[in-house]
Amino acid sequence: NLTDAKLIRSRLRGANLAETDLTGANMKGANLSDISQDKAIFCNTIMSDGRVERSGC
Repeated sequence: NLTDAKLIRSRLRGANLAETDLTGANMKGANLSDISQDKAIFCNTIMSDGRVERSGC
């Protein structure tokens, strides 16, 4: 569970985030290439490009 986590500019390349709750997390500027995000929850999550993802709300 990474709810409200601050992952700003983190190197998450190749990470397995499957089924992870990322509600309210801030991942702006993070390297998200090649991550596994199957069934991850993105609700009010700031993505690496700065947009807010609400698909999992």
